[in-house]
Amino acid sequence: MSNLKIKEVRNYLPDIVLPREMHPFLPSVPGVTLFIARCKQGKSNLISNLNQRSDMYGGPVPIFEQTYIFSPTIEADVSCQNYFHDSLKDRFIINTDMNKNEAILRDLVNYQTQFDRRDPDNLPPLTNILIDDCSGFIKRNSFISHVAKRYRHFNLNIQFSDQTITGIPTSFRKMATAVFLGKCFNLKEKIAILEEYGDIYENRLEAVWNEAVKERFNFCYLKLDQLEPEIYQVVPNGFRQIDYKKYPTSKK
Repeated sequence: MSNLKIKEVRNYLPDIVLPREMHPFLPSVPGVTLFIARCKQGKSNLISNLNQRSDMYGGPVPIFEQTYIFSPTIEADVSCQNYFHDSLKDRFIINTDMNKNEAILRDLVNYQTQFDRRDPDNLPPLTNILIDDCSGFIKRNSFISHVAKRYRHFNLNIQFSDQTITGIPTSFRKMATAVFLGKCFNLKEKIAILEEYGDIYENRLEAVWNEAVKERFNFCYLKLDQLEPEIYQVVPNGFRQIDYKKYPTSKK
């Protein structure tokens, strides 16, 4: 054995201090969270709860200073009408015109870069971006894909919601720190999701996923940013951690 030691490099960047404590089961911020489920499975309702409830990201002391929502369908979604309440108009900035997405995002990133990530007294505000039902409007090399790769540099949290994993750009899938999965009836779609995340859970994800979403409005939640990845079942009454190592492996 040589004496060529590898020492930890000192981190000179200040810690990102949240405005209040968060429940440890929630997806860490800043991060990239994906929501993958078909219509009528409670996806929008879950996201609304996460972003507005005081025991999650919302409440009188919200985790995010603002949330920018990009969605062509939000005005017709009954689970999203709370976003339009007058009391929340400064907290949720909503854009339904997909032709304006990139310009708004560029302005947001330019604003964030006016602050100094190295100065604890001048950090960029922790800002959330929710992209909902926009897959058909996002090109492979779009600006939002660039932002997904560098979200921490801009102190941005990203939430991406879609009906299929193939509708989510590769950069988001690879950078994901949390994934919420609804019940999947399409074999091709299920295979694609298992190919993306199954190895992380020693190919035991399929059995856990199937059990977690037996009931309607339940989700299988993958917490990917831990040294040991975790899985939770999300039901209307709360989050339940699952020991995935007790489940059988899937045949490849």
